[in-house]
Parts: sequence; structure tokens; C-alpha cells
Amino acid sequence: MGGHRPCAGTGRARWVRVAGLSASSAESARAAGEQYAVPLTFSSAAELARSTEVDLVVVTVKVPQHLELIRPALEAGKTVFSEWPLGADLAQAEELADLAHRRGADGRRPAGPVGSAVAVSPT
Repeated sequence: MGGHRPCAGTGRARWVRVAGLSASSAESARAAGEQYAVPLTFSSAAELARSTEVDLVVVTVKVPQHLELIRPALEAGKTVFSEWPLGADLAQAEELADLAHRRGADGRRPAGPVGSAVAVSPT
């Protein structure tokens, strides 16, 4: 979690409840959970993705970690919102996009990635 916290956890999005978070270790996940009052903590992205309490996975880390964090969420049929860019290179982005379309949560729509946390200006 570090110093970065998605807006969903700041109280601005009242219809969103932050159900859980994952970190690189169980200890750091527990500490972040206590700091941000998040009830469920996981020591891996795969563990978080398997949780039935989690509907949406938000990825807010540096790009080199995107593949290892997004892949398990998509494989579990979760919707994913990731910071831009999706992957470290075109091959990773294509892999994740293909997986999203193959693993749609309800079989009719892609599981994700559904968005990108980046502002883009056409000029």
C-alpha cells in the first residue's frame, strides 16, 4: 500500500467498500489492513483473487508487477481496474487482454481490465 491509496478507500466513492488488500507478506498486509481499516488481508494476489468477498481487484503498483498481480485476478474471473499501462510491454498487455476476454465473469462480458487510472489529454 505504501503512501498510495485508491480513491475508493478515501470515502469519495460511498458505494464501494474496500473488502481486502494484499501485500508482499502476511505481516505487511496485516499492518496495512490495520492502518486503513480494511477487514481482509492477504499475503498474495492469488489468495485475494480466490476470495468470494472480493468482486473488483484494483491494481495500483508499478508496471513491472502488473502481470503477476492481474493474471490471478483474471483467472479467478474478477473484474480488474489497473493503473496504466496494463503491462510492461505489448506482449504482456495482449496476454492480459486475451485472458480477460476468455475468462469473463459471467461468460458474456470480459472479466477486465475495465479501466485505467490515468488522465489522457488529446493535445
